[in-house]
Amino acid sequence: MDPELGYPLALATGVGLFQHVAIAEEIAFRGALQSGIARQSGETQGLIWSSVIFGLAHAPNALVLPAEDRARYLLVGIPFLTAAGGFLGWVYQRADVWLGTAVFLAAGVAVSVLVDEGGVSTDRLGDDPNIFGETM
Repeated sequence: MDPELGYPLALATGVGLFQHVAIAEEIAFRGALQSGIARQSGETQGLIWSSVIFGLAHAPNALVLPAEDRARYLLVGIPFLTAAGGFLGWVYQRADVWLGTAVFLAAGVAVSVLVDEGGVSTDRLGDDPNIFGETM
């Protein structure tokens, strides 16, 4: 398939497939968890704890990864996801709207899948050809 058509089509498909997951995550983590903790313990505590729980909730994903990728995912991916959860929580706190963060989250997941499926492996950048077929 022509990359000029294929990559945008793959991105649109990814956003469509992951949007329902992003909406569910945002309702759970921002709408219920962060808001609930914030009502009981304050805005800062709500943001911090919902971000930590968001990151840790993704740790079981390591079980479906190849054994050689698990440690890196847990040591790099989980802190990154925790920080991303903090950013999304901060946006939710400031705007009081979770739908925008759901769209952002779905687009981020779709792009990461597109990049990984497009040949640029996010865990072995030196080994795989990039989207133009060149080794990095």
